[in-house]
Amino acid sequence: MEFKAHGVKGRPLATNQAIFSRDRWMCTRVDVFLVDFTAGSERVSIGSCMELAMASNVGAHTIAVIPTENCHQHAFILEAAGIHFETLDEAMEYLQQLSEN
Repeated sequence: MEFKAHGVKGRPLATNQAIFSRDRWMCTRVDVFLVDFTAGSERVSIGSCMELAMASNVGAHTIAVIPTENCHQHAFILEAAGIHFETLDEAMEYLQQLSEN
């Protein structure tokens, strides 16, 4: 099933409320939250921004991969992310080191 930015009537798993409540539930159950903004440099991902904010709000360790020239370079994103990296490889290296400690 493909989930879209807007809910689909008649499909209980794909309504606006279902999408939002499922994402909120998932974001509040994590210890570490990684968001990768490298693929979306021309259009803001509202869902990813919301998920980052929700994870940050519950005290998860938040990590953002966000290149310098990216539309997600915004004070709210930079503050909601405890750590930010330019590349996914850097973030994955950090997570590997974190898991070894």
